[in-house]
Amino acid sequence: FFDFTSPRQGFEWSQQMWQELGEFTNRVVIHNHGKSGIRADLIIADTPQTIWQRQPYIGNKNGSHLFILTGVNDILNSANATTTFGYISNLWNMGVSNGCTVHACTLLPISTNYASYNLNQNSNITYVNNLIRDTTNNPYRPFTYIWDFNRTVTDTNALTQLFDGIHPTNAVATAMGKMVGTNRNVWLVTP
Repeated sequence: FFDFTSPRQGFEWSQQMWQELGEFTNRVVIHNHGKSGIRADLIIADTPQTIWQRQPYIGNKNGSHLFILTGVNDILNSANATTTFGYISNLWNMGVSNGCTVHACTLLPISTNYASYNLNQNSNITYVNNLIRDTTNNPYRPFTYIWDFNRTVTDTNALTQLFDGIHPTNAVATAMGKMVGTNRNVWLVTP
């Protein structure tokens, strides 16, 4: 699940991941079930059906990989970090209980140039990311892999990396996709 895309930039990190997979694209099926602008608490409602439709099939050594990148919209809509992390944990659990290999993704920061920016939003994102990274005693980590996308943004004071203050520019989307795609030997089994 991808909780945000870059509609005005026209390039999603998952597209870059696909390009980086190279020859592996003949061995895996990628479903980009993007949920741009939707909060994690609402994504939970249709997740069981979505996972059911994409269950691993016998003979597929790679199984189904579920990348969960969500939570920013919850925080932008005043949810606190603990509540947001609870929604994310529920999504991880749904994936694992349905046989998926779950990939957790840290949240991107919010630029100080975002129209509705407030310091509390980034504090909540930092807290959620720390829970995901297990640096603040994460109570439950049912995922297999973690992708620290937050570290791809190094300048939160300008619009050079987050074009509208919350969505990644093409360059950041490329960095995110390359992070996953170039590490394919770590998480994809070659037949």
